[in-house]
Amino acid sequence: MSIEPKYDMVICTSAIGETYHSMLKIMAPTVKYYANKHNIDYFINGQTSRFDSSRPPSWDKLILMRHLLKYYKTVMWIDADAIICNPNHDIRKDINHDFPMQLVTHFGIKPLFPNCGIWLIQQDPRSFELLEEIWAQTNFINHPWWEQGALLKLLGYKAGYTGKRKVHFYGPTKYSSWVGPLDLKWNSRPTESDVAENPAIMHFVFVPLHIRIKKMKKQYKNFLNVIQVSEFVKKLNSKHLKNKKPSIVLFKRTQKSLKPIKFIYKNELDYLSMIKKQLRNKQLTGVIILNDFAHRDYAISYLKKRGLKINRNLFILDSH
Repeated sequence: MSIEPKYDMVICTSAIGETYHSMLKIMAPTVKYYANKHNIDYFINGQTSRFDSSRPPSWDKLILMRHLLKYYKTVMWIDADAIICNPNHDIRKDINHDFPMQLVTHFGIKPLFPNCGIWLIQQDPRSFELLEEIWAQTNFINHPWWEQGALLKLLGYKAGYTGKRKVHFYGPTKYSSWVGPLDLKWNSRPTESDVAENPAIMHFVFVPLHIRIKKMKKQYKNFLNVIQVSEFVKKLNSKHLKNKKPSIVLFKRTQKSLKPIKFIYKNELDYLSMIKKQLRNKQLTGVIILNDFAHRDYAISYLKKRGLKINRNLFILDSH
């Protein structure tokens, strides 16, 4: 497999089987959009052929990541049952070059108890060595946690839980200092109630496959909404607002686009009454609060109490 990199980082994913291909079709557009937005290459393997059919499909990610590391400084793996929900986060800002690998820990467990659904790896000799060591744990080939179980063993953990969110740690090991933490927003698992306040990736695990697909479809609609709002704000900034920058933008959704219905500026202290008025008139679809707004925290608290959904600076009415 020959690779011609355009950028120094790649996001990769793969799927085997009809159900996982259905998930891949849902999440792949979010990967492509994110990669293009942040100048990252992507590799999406939707082929039915395996890299190594002697092991369960989950092991294939090790082969793919190792191969891509020959061409890229950074490789990011995303499971097919995970989906990017907020493309405005930049993964590069969370890269810690002290570690050749970074993963999110389960439930904030310390030391790191990684979930391999999202895996960030640097082009480093230690990365190649650890990937080979994971592959060499042949007693985990058919373990329920596959390569994740093998990695846990190498980090000094017993693979699995000894009780509810309880684990057995007998480390540290040689590899413990090679694997660093990644913020929860990069691998939030709503089906396990382990979710960041403002997630970048939602990972739907430990529920029946048909439920994963249903939840991913819903999340994809939210992703499209975030894109639409981001483009809406970008257009406002470039064409309409010029030197005038509002602190709050109230908007409504039409069949074709989003339309601003009210701009609220820093010196307008009656902003809540303006929002209430639009809520009463049932005009309001969403609210965007800029970071520099002095009363931002209070406004956020108010909107949350009104039952609006938050996604970064955006609030969306549940009724729309």
